Amino acid sequence: MNYQDMILEVSDAETKRDGDKRIGAFKVRVLTSPGGEMTVNDAMTVEYDDKNLQSTLTKLDRRELDTEGLIELGRTLAALLLPIMAKKDGATNVREFFARSLVTLGQGTGLRLRLRLPSDLTVLPWEYAYVERVGGSGMDGFLALDPRIAIVRHEMLAALVAEPALSGDIKVVTAFAAAEGLPNLDFDEEMKLLNEALHGVDGLEVKLCPQATLSKLQPLLPGAGIFHFAGHGDFTRQMAAKPGTYQGVGFLAFGDERIDAEQMGVNLRGQGIRLAVLAGCNTGRRDGISVWSGIAPGLVKMEIPAVVANQYTITDKCAVAFSHQFYQALAGGLPIERAVSAGRIAAYNADKTGRDWGVPVLYLRAANGQLFSGAAHPTARERCRKAAEVDVAVRANEVNVKVGTVSGGQVIGEQINRREGDTIQGNQTNVAAGGQATNNTGISGTLHFHGPVTFNSGYTGAPSSTATTHEPSRDDLASTNTGFGLLLELIKNPAVADVVGRSKEVLDGTYHQAVKLKIFKTVHDALHNIESGCLRVIEAGTVRTPLRPIKIKFATEVRHIQEAFEGEYVNAMLRDEMEEQLKLVTDAFQGAVDASGDARSHERLVGELNMLLSRFLSRFNDGIADAAAELKLDRLVGLMKAVQQKSSADNPSHDPNLEAFLQSINALQRICNELTKRVDEHTRLQRLDSQLRIVCVGKIPSGELTIERLATEWSRITKKRSFLQPPFSPELELVNDDLCALETAIKEAVTKGDTQSGLESIRDYFQAVSSVFGAADASLKNFCIRLCEESLPLKAILQAC
Repeated sequence: MNYQDMILEVSDAETKRDGDKRIGAFKVRVLTSPGGEMTVNDAMTVEYDDKNLQSTLTKLDRRELDTEGLIELGRTLAALLLPIMAKKDGATNVREFFARSLVTLGQGTGLRLRLRLPSDLTVLPWEYAYVERVGGSGMDGFLALDPRIAIVRHEMLAALVAEPALSGDIKVVTAFAAAEGLPNLDFDEEMKLLNEALHGVDGLEVKLCPQATLSKLQPLLPGAGIFHFAGHGDFTRQMAAKPGTYQGVGFLAFGDERIDAEQMGVNLRGQGIRLAVLAGCNTGRRDGISVWSGIAPGLVKMEIPAVVANQYTITDKCAVAFSHQFYQALAGGLPIERAVSAGRIAAYNADKTGRDWGVPVLYLRAANGQLFSGAAHPTARERCRKAAEVDVAVRANEVNVKVGTVSGGQVIGEQINRREGDTIQGNQTNVAAGGQATNNTGISGTLHFHGPVTFNSGYTGAPSSTATTHEPSRDDLASTNTGFGLLLELIKNPAVADVVGRSKEVLDGTYHQAVKLKIFKTVHDALHNIESGCLRVIEAGTVRTPLRPIKIKFATEVRHIQEAFEGEYVNAMLRDEMEEQLKLVTDAFQGAVDASGDARSHERLVGELNMLLSRFLSRFNDGIADAAAELKLDRLVGLMKAVQQKSSADNPSHDPNLEAFLQSINALQRICNELTKRVDEHTRLQRLDSQLRIVCVGKIPSGELTIERLATEWSRITKKRSFLQPPFSPELELVNDDLCALETAIKEAVTKGDTQSGLESIRDYFQAVSSVFGAADASLKNFCIRLCEESLPLKAILQAC
């Protein structure tokens, strides 16, 4: 996953007294984000009751906050960091920039919140910030538990020069250090916890330094990528430069030595250390006065690219859960932001009612978090990546809307009509096929435009039986199949077998993505069958409609899903979440059958079915697209060319089999070219769709939508459109002339200064682009499924290697 920066600058922090109250205040603004930026004059001033907040933080430290109290604290932090109150001049507020930025994120892209904080405010646990989601106030509102969002402490320093990710197995130097004057460290217990955390994680080379001192540690550091400190952090107050004031200073305790950030940084810098993990109990603590008083930010200052430290104590079970998923993600080649997210969710799963998932703090000075490329062996790397990948069921402000109603809570914000199965981000809703969102943006189903084009029966997430899709040529598929059959014969030659064996990871990678694509398509189709054959039938009937035949249909689709889950290609967490939801639907079905005609049981069944579809349809839809992009047929073509060259050199005489093999390479190359073109067009359509959402979905305040602003936004949209170049896919070719006509209408409206007409035409254009994007998306997936089913029999070749 790639992350885009949203940098939040907090300044002018002060505390003043108002009677018995102590009022804190500061300014916050967006320096840069995918959704725009704010000037210095646009900065928003926020205030808070400092006494109440400090009292709540004391309860947090002592583990005295229940879930409701933790959510309330999170709301307070988010209200300060992402203020939502209206500005007098109608300018966009910080929360709107945040929502816009989420809307613009494409598939596989996350949002990195870089927090530039004055020393007074670094003590606040911003990792617990909570933004209300539509449909409820559950744990999904915590930003740090959403893998798309990374919260990063960003000191006011220049970013380090980007360096390539470290390749190969990751060397981790772990120091176990006792400390004079502090509680004894149980080395055996610490070793046990570390072994438990790293059990089953491939791609790590762990070097232990028990009873560590600085002199014992130094010989182990060269070539290391990670420094892991298991011991005590110490924290003292010293006189500051300003008379009458104090500052806190953080140390790592090595026996009778106290090593401050500067000294530790000197020893780590230049040794290749990309990441410091500080597991000391107070190493994340900040005094709120000096920004360098804590050891973690001090190491960042000394040019360590990333530091992970604890801001509160953490239980053993949560520490183990976090470390296991965190290191597994790094060994899988995932960026540090994603690794921290995987660790947080693992810690949450270890203690769902606790607060320890928010204890780790990520400090990142590097321009991006791709610090390591992952385990040296591709199979180990892929295994770790799959085990660590975390998906979330509910995204920002997501809700499922059915005909005329809202299920799962109140819709807050703007509704728009969407195609079924979309990934919903920002203030959007998911509209069922043929359903209606009762707002001023129209209805789904047939899309009528004000401009010169009308689209009938827009994309509904699954291709209809009459849909025309561009598939791989049957001749090319047959030729490719022949080529793979010949490859099975050719690898009987030891020289060819050696060529194939040295590139086995190419075959293995393509095969695994092909199988994953097929499995995800099976589950995705089963979910659509549940929607059309179960949910829609129930909704079309009454509480008296016989449910047992529908229950049998549901059970059949569940069996198909469970069969697909039997392999290791679906992330374990995703599988467990879905199986849990399937069980809830099954129980609801049984309850509704047993209490035939009971309105409450009927309502519960409909609600659980809606929850199943809204949580998982888009996730498996995204999984199909990801697997399609990762097939990497170009590498497979390269391997087959190497085999052909080796075979021709060993057999220079005319050989019909080699000619057929060459033809199969050419066929696979054509398929590869077509797939590359389609993936590229799919990506560019998605970016165009996202840019249009800023105007049509991003809730630009009416007072801000001047003709100048509209012209600026249209300029950005046309830039994205310019990247879509012929030859187009059949889906885009079919409507390209209509898109051009709409573009002309928008340009004329902007030129005339007609804001209303221009906005209406842009909204029509947005619906047109969304429709063709949906059609192209479905066609791409069908292309890949057909390819995998008919022309990639790689398992037999892998077994023969």
